Amino acid sequence: MGPGARLALRQEHKLVMSHQLRQAIELLQLPVLELQARLERELVENPCLEVRDEVEDEVPPGPPDRTAPDPRDLGGRSAAAAFREDWWDYFGQSGDRGSQWVSEPAAAAESHATEPVSDYLTLRQHLRHQLGLSPTSDPERRAAEFLIDQLDDNGYLRGTLPGLARDGGWSVQLLERALKLVQSFDPPGVAARDLVECLDLQLQARGCQAPLVLAIARDHLDDVAGGRLGRVADACGVPRQAVEAAVGLLRQLDPKPGRRFGPGENRCVVPDVTVERVGGEHVVVLNEGVAPRLMINPTYQSLLEQGAALEPATRRFLERRLQSALWLIRAIEQRRLTLYRVSEVIVSRQRAFLEREVPGPVPMTLRDVADATGLHESTVSRATAGKYLQTPRGVFPFRFLFSPSLGGGGAGPVSAEHVRRLIRELVASEDPRRPVSDARISKVLSARGVRVARRTVAKYRAALGIPGSAGRRRP
Repeated sequence: MGPGARLALRQEHKLVMSHQLRQAIELLQLPVLELQARLERELVENPCLEVRDEVEDEVPPGPPDRTAPDPRDLGGRSAAAAFREDWWDYFGQSGDRGSQWVSEPAAAAESHATEPVSDYLTLRQHLRHQLGLSPTSDPERRAAEFLIDQLDDNGYLRGTLPGLARDGGWSVQLLERALKLVQSFDPPGVAARDLVECLDLQLQARGCQAPLVLAIARDHLDDVAGGRLGRVADACGVPRQAVEAAVGLLRQLDPKPGRRFGPGENRCVVPDVTVERVGGEHVVVLNEGVAPRLMINPTYQSLLEQGAALEPATRRFLERRLQSALWLIRAIEQRRLTLYRVSEVIVSRQRAFLEREVPGPVPMTLRDVADATGLHESTVSRATAGKYLQTPRGVFPFRFLFSPSLGGGGAGPVSAEHVRRLIRELVASEDPRRPVSDARISKVLSARGVRVARRTVAKYRAALGIPGSAGRRRP
């Protein structure tokens, strides 16, 4: 039988993601500040949307009286009317949760609008303050300010002096004098161009010369991290005791002098959810005092009611915009209800942590919350990604409260965060001359009723930035 074209019918199931579903998923995973920007953009692009007055927010939306004519009804002249029927049915079925939050005055939500993560002095502010107290010429002061702006968060100078001089229109000699001035500021080692210069500046601030320390930092850091001090001694041609003393001095220096200060920009987060303690119970309050509340513009509704007076192209445009506005409002309401349900379950499960009965979050996974809410794990993940929860104990990312269950025995299930805290405490209390190994930490934790394998200890120790026992040994 020769090749040829054929027509055949085939029935198959395929998941098709509609535009409305994609929009709902996108809005669900937006933090409140990004949601605010998105809604403000929609207000500009869609004339059928407008901001709802605060007075109207006092009354939660509900289904209209079906016995009376609905002014929002377009008389069945478009698909938007049928969609609107589902919209009001949706509000009628889900208004029980919404009424607990929508009735909150906007002023109360705005009181939790922004919570600073940290209030530390930034490195640039610290250096500019010292520059203001330094007697220097005006050109050198401006050049020093320019160099301060070129520092990264660790305190290192980004770029070379010739390149910076070319980009900023400075002379290399002026930048060299300004760099020497900035390098004399606190913290020692700031404005260095590499690690060796950073350590050299710190040694000079201590008033000591240690060429062996600089040589080790330049060529033998890997051997030091691996505890191969004998190889370092042979390569440098010095006794092992001298290498141990140099390594001890090296460990007292800070390779990132700028990290003790706050970030270069103010870091503020807006909590999406606030937990208030009322009468011995934790009450979940969603924060939407920042984002605008949307409603359908009544002017364009009345224009659509005058169907005969509109040109066909104008009518089709307004109907499409109206349908888009209704989909957006429904997606926002769905986001609100989903976030409320997820937050309520998380707060209920983390009650012991919020009450300070335990030092860290109790074990909880995405599946636990999904099973309790009847949602899919991916929905819970999107609802909590990039969002923050303000509690009486502090402001936490949602993801901080999720931790798998580890261990067992007499201590019962414990979270991974609790295990990391125990590892940090054991390392902090060890003898520097005889640091505990990962196997020893595993045995100590097992004796406390927390069964954790040695490889798990090694993984958590590495995640905490703690070197192995050989790297922590002191002479």
